Amino acid sequence: MKASTSTSPPRHNPFGYFAFFLLGIVVAGGTYYWGRKYIMGEELTPLTTAKLVPQSTYTTVFVSTSSQKWQKLAQFGNASVSLNNVLTDTIDNLLKDNLGNQQNPLDLRKDILPWLGGVSFAVFPSPNTKDNVNIAIIGGIKNRLRAYLFFRKYQKQMSEKPSCNKYEKIDVCRLKLKEEGDIYVATFGNYLVLGDEQETVESVLSAYQKGNNLADKYPDNSLQDHSNSLVSIYFPQYGNTLIETLQKFQPSQKQIEPSIQDILLRIKTVSADLKVENHGLKATVTVLHDGGVYNNFAPKPVSPNVLANIPNSALLVLTGGNLKNSWDSLQKRRDTIPDLESLLTQAELLGLQRYNLDLNKDIFSWLDGEFALAIVPDNREKSILNNLRLLVLIKTANKPQAEKTIAKLEERAKLNPLILLENRKEKNLNITDWNLSKKTILSHTWLDNNSLLLFFGKQLDTSNIPPGNNDSILQDSNFKTATQSLAKNNYGYFYLDLEKTRIALLKFNPYILETLPEDAKVLLESVKAIAATTTSPNNNTTKLEFSLSLARKNSEKSKQRAYNTTPSEQLQP
Repeated sequence: MKASTSTSPPRHNPFGYFAFFLLGIVVAGGTYYWGRKYIMGEELTPLTTAKLVPQSTYTTVFVSTSSQKWQKLAQFGNASVSLNNVLTDTIDNLLKDNLGNQQNPLDLRKDILPWLGGVSFAVFPSPNTKDNVNIAIIGGIKNRLRAYLFFRKYQKQMSEKPSCNKYEKIDVCRLKLKEEGDIYVATFGNYLVLGDEQETVESVLSAYQKGNNLADKYPDNSLQDHSNSLVSIYFPQYGNTLIETLQKFQPSQKQIEPSIQDILLRIKTVSADLKVENHGLKATVTVLHDGGVYNNFAPKPVSPNVLANIPNSALLVLTGGNLKNSWDSLQKRRDTIPDLESLLTQAELLGLQRYNLDLNKDIFSWLDGEFALAIVPDNREKSILNNLRLLVLIKTANKPQAEKTIAKLEERAKLNPLILLENRKEKNLNITDWNLSKKTILSHTWLDNNSLLLFFGKQLDTSNIPPGNNDSILQDSNFKTATQSLAKNNYGYFYLDLEKTRIALLKFNPYILETLPEDAKVLLESVKAIAATTTSPNNNTTKLEFSLSLARKNSEKSKQRAYNTTPSEQLQP
């Protein structure tokens, strides 16, 4: 009897699949690394720029060429279109005037942007003379293959082959421009460097290869994030640079005052950037300085409560605090700064002679709290100038001295037969009106024990004073949008509502925009509001923040005034 035989299906080794999987990962990783390193290149950044420029550099300016960043700006109206067109038109004109030819003109979008990853401009002193400066243009090469194809195509179009010399084992080539002069070019790694002098390019190569660059001096990224910046500016030795610049404008042999030099030299570095946010544009300036001087002038952070009594109809608002502290600091330094001494002396004499007021005792001694100034429209007036009112809110811990100062001013006002002071009571507030020719020019009252309210230009109507946060500027949509990304623990706000200003102007003159310059017209139609503030993250740092709230592009006026191509269309490859 034969034994039965059966054939079993072949068994697959699971470790074989795993080996192929690992091999696939290794190959993919190697391909990605090789592609990134030898084909893709990398984007230029403000930090990598610092690794390419000499330590003696006065300033660097970085401009992003990322289409994604510029597309964010494209969602807004005419201001963004104008900003982008200024940049692209300028670059296009430079390319047409100096490079390319009539048969094959260079096009920024088609020829440059597909491989260009950011551009920086660096200004540094010439090694051969103290009077001149060199300006280097540094570009990032984000796609080496496309850059190679572009350079090869461009070289074939040139009527004269460029002459090249070796510097630190890198070719520095001279190109003939259409206009007068030459340009020197070098490519290395993922970078392209251009300059109008050979020494300019060589200075960059030396800084990059020998390490004598700005990398160690670049500010901490925790103070300012440049990752989403459209434009970044950096002054590594701001005080020295400013003194050198000012000295050139001084008369021959005359030096800047030592006291002024001392103050300026305490400013170490200044960096700034411009980026797109959900509301529009935001600019941040970061100043690194010695803490001993400037902090004496800095008041304490201002609370938002000072804005609670400012109506939401305000066109302009300015807040701050503790002017007494700043005045005392100036008094301490007046002996060391001759011009300051002269200015303060004149101000003190003017206060005594004209108003019989001692600035130290009668004014600044009680300006120890927060304050707010606001310009408020009165839509019942026919003239735009008569329509604006000034509201001033001052908080103080020294009410007795403030009342003595007000009493002094009232006694002086009574000497003028044309001024009549009248007291009235409205909503439990004791109000004093200053009347001139039967028209109120000033009203003042105490809202509480430490809040003095002054209203200039018209009799104060208590219905216009918001009770707390209700209907105040804090609840205004434009104000909230423009200030939402600004530091909250700040020294006060500057706020200008251009949307309300435009409406007010058009009410009194429907054709007023047609009489304005084109730039001012675009500004009024595109920018909804401007806001700014200052803060100090630490004793050696001061930050200034500026916010432009822009109108969205879906408005009819933006559509009518927009260019045929949008910024994203112009800038993206």
